[in-house]
Amino acid sequence: MITHEYRLAQFVRQFHRIVNYHDETEKRWRNDEQAFVELSDMMRNEENPRAKEAMMIALACCGDRTHETELIEIVQRKDDPTPRGFTIEALGNNGCRAAIPVLLKQLEDPYEVPAGCLRIHGEETEFPVRDYSARALRRLGVTVEYVKRGP
Repeated sequence: MITHEYRLAQFVRQFHRIVNYHDETEKRWRNDEQAFVELSDMMRNEENPRAKEAMMIALACCGDRTHETELIEIVQRKDDPTPRGFTIEALGNNGCRAAIPVLLKQLEDPYEVPAGCLRIHGEETEFPVRDYSARALRRLGVTVEYVKRGP
């Protein structure tokens, strides 16, 4: 079922792809100051709290560090893991050291997905929020010995 939350998660996913894609023509938002300002203005005027959060996550993916406190709160929620994962990645990429205690707790996140036919390292189950957290912590200079296992 396609819900509003699903569409917002897809917005964040698409924005993340545009910002981080390896083709230089696709990195247009990372260096487009006008687009960055326009999205910031749209976010400030947005009344829907979930849409506002999606825009905040998208801005963080571009390097915006002005909403780190709100982003840390998003990471701590137990709802849709897609925006949480992108938020974690943005916090790690942006060097948000204040997020370290929260990211350490996310290494125990219960959300799991079956690995399916593309099993990585022979794992039966993947824990995406834990994976994002481990990578973000390493980027923040925290030594993490992360072993994938069930809750």
